[in-house]
Order: sequence, then C-alpha cells, then structure tokens
Amino acid sequence: MGMKLKFYLVLMLITVLALLSGCVSSMESEKRVKQAYNAGQRDALAKQNKTDQVWVVGNVWNPLLPWTEDLSLAKAIIASAWRGSRDPSDIILRRDGSPAFHFTAGQLLQGFDIPLKAGDRIELRQ
Repeated sequence: MGMKLKFYLVLMLITVLALLSGCVSSMESEKRVKQAYNAGQRDALAKQNKTDQVWVVGNVWNPLLPWTEDLSLAKAIIASAWRGSRDPSDIILRRDGSPAFHFTAGQLLQGFDIPLKAGDRIELRQ
C-alpha cells in the first residue's frame, strides 16, 4: 500500500471515530437532559399535589380540590359534590400519617367542623 493511501485510510478512520463519538455524546447528553426534565416535572407535581390540594375519596364528582386557608371539612364535602343517595355514614380525615379522624354527617350538620390542611385526604363512605 502506498503511503498516501495509508494516510487517507487513517484519516477516514479518525474521522469516522470522531463522528461516532460525537453522536454518542450528543445522544447521551440528550438522554440526560430528558431525564433531568422528567425528574423535575415529577418533583414539581408531587410538591404541588402535596401542598396545594385536598383529596376527597368516595362517590363524588370532584375528588381533587384546591386547598385554601378557609377550606373546612364541611366546605370540602360540599365542593366535592357528594353523589350518594343518602348522607355518608362515615367521614374519615387522614392527615400526614396521623391517626385517622372519624366523623358522621350528623356531627357536621350540627355545626361541628374543622379547618383542613393542604394535603389532607377525606374518605366518604356510604
């Protein structure tokens, strides 16, 4: 093989390797950017869900309610639009790993109400 041909083959090999390494680095970089973006989205959603909403589980039209400072248990049940044919037999409030609080519809109708905190979960059972 001539010296000139060897030079071109080596030059082509170096060029191909440089292009391949650039593609891999670019693809890896894009993958890392996507992973970071997705992780940020998950963190933001988890933080928003925990701090800005109240969940109402049961036979309701609106299970997710935005939390406000004046939101109470009774207001949340009304805002969730209970669909049951009769009043709930058991109202359970769960808050940050604390023991569950149990209420009846009768207690709420008699004026017993408590303020809710962001992230609270209310279960309505019929």
